[in-house]
Amino acid sequence: MQHKLTTFFGVLLLAFAFTAVPASAQTITFSGDTTGEPTFNRPVGLGNGMSGGCSLSGVGSDVEYQTQSFTPATDGFYTVTVNPTGFDAVLIVYEGSFNPADQCQNQISYEDSGFSDGDPEVEEDLTLMGGTQYVIVVTGFNNDDSGPYDGSVVRTGDIPLPPVVVFNFGGDTTGDPTFQRPSTVGTGMSGGCTLSSFATAVPYEVTTYTP
Repeated sequence: MQHKLTTFFGVLLLAFAFTAVPASAQTITFSGDTTGEPTFNRPVGLGNGMSGGCSLSGVGSDVEYQTQSFTPATDGFYTVTVNPTGFDAVLIVYEGSFNPADQCQNQISYEDSGFSDGDPEVEEDLTLMGGTQYVIVVTGFNNDDSGPYDGSVVRTGDIPLPPVVVFNFGGDTTGDPTFQRPSTVGTGMSGGCTLSSFATAVPYEVTTYTP
């Protein structure tokens, strides 16, 4: 069950998915209360599927949870934060969909607040893709951990573009070996490639490149 979702520099969003977050929206806030909500056996650790390092908790085997779903408008770096009131919270993020009966599938993030250190806040930095739905699961560490919370998703920066690679080459075909060059494009003679009727013995050079 989802209770309250708000975007700044954007629009008020009601329902489970933020399907229309404009590119200008930098902060999404949400709030809720896991008390009395459905329960599941929460995962421990991070992994996509049980073989990916994710296992099921022995102390959070029947713990209440809530979901908050959103779809970023643009690729970027995001910080997801949950501030629980009076309980030890666990923050889990899934890509695409969340199934409480298959709780390790699609998992991309797991973070425990470490409530014993006096700071209940849970925070996770993620790289998220625009147009992809993500599901935030707020739950407790132990079976009796539940309560109200506030949270936010903040876009903190752009993903850097890969560097431009320029490959320069040169040569001189004068005096090089000759061949009958093709005159059309195709893979194999049956793929549309034909041989030139006038460039039957033209010099050539070969340059290879591995990106």
